[in-house]
Amino acid sequence: TAEIIDRENSFIAAMVRDWAAWDELYDAVTENKTHNFAERNLTKNKIDNLKIDLAVICDPAGKILLFKGVDEHFGSELLRHTEKIAASLPQILQPENLRRGIVILDDGPVLVAAQRISKTDFSGSRPGTLVFARVLDAEYLEGMKKRDKVGIKVLAAPQGITENYWRTVIDEEQIRGYRVIRDFYGESGGLLEVSLERKIFRQGEQMMREYALLTLIIGVFVSGGTLLLLRKLVLRRLERLDNFMNRIVSGENVELADEISGN
Repeated sequence: TAEIIDRENSFIAAMVRDWAAWDELYDAVTENKTHNFAERNLTKNKIDNLKIDLAVICDPAGKILLFKGVDEHFGSELLRHTEKIAASLPQILQPENLRRGIVILDDGPVLVAAQRISKTDFSGSRPGTLVFARVLDAEYLEGMKKRDKVGIKVLAAPQGITENYWRTVIDEEQIRGYRVIRDFYGESGGLLEVSLERKIFRQGEQMMREYALLTLIIGVFVSGGTLLLLRKLVLRRLERLDNFMNRIVSGENVELADEISGN
């Protein structure tokens, strides 16, 4: 469900909310010392600890003052789209509001959270905006799959799909569900695919096959035992009776009591 993505975005949102209300960051933006702030506080190790791939500081008009990225593979495209994110902030981000959501890029989806910069006590002006982003790459999604036991993919929503669109696909291997999720800009920008392996179904099928094989084996032994018992108790006596009748027909002198015994 969409709550899985929302949970991941909530973590980034909590981090950006905490960092945006920080006197040191506030002073760095108002005094044009954002690069000094980044050298002290946005090192690679600290960004890794925050579990983000990108930190951006913008002025109130949406101009990027600082871009601090970790993953070079996403650098150029992410930078180009970060400019779009920054430019949209004056229109979509209210002074006291936190904005979060997902952005679909060609290289993969990105979780984004943005918060106006303020003093720790939330006083003063709002000199800029802090943006944190996390790329949902294959490694990150695989980690989510191991933890949540479900596969996650975020795809670009096809043209014409409404926000209420959902679909379920079932086959022998998986159950896949599709749902439209809103993006960072408040639009229907992504199609969430959640897949669940049908392990219980496959285990049930395996148990049914094993049960059928066991039933067949038991049936063969029971049938064989029944035939042996029938031959010993009935057919053998009928054979002796048949031999006796044949000897009589052939004119042989036989004694009935000698030939037929038992009850």
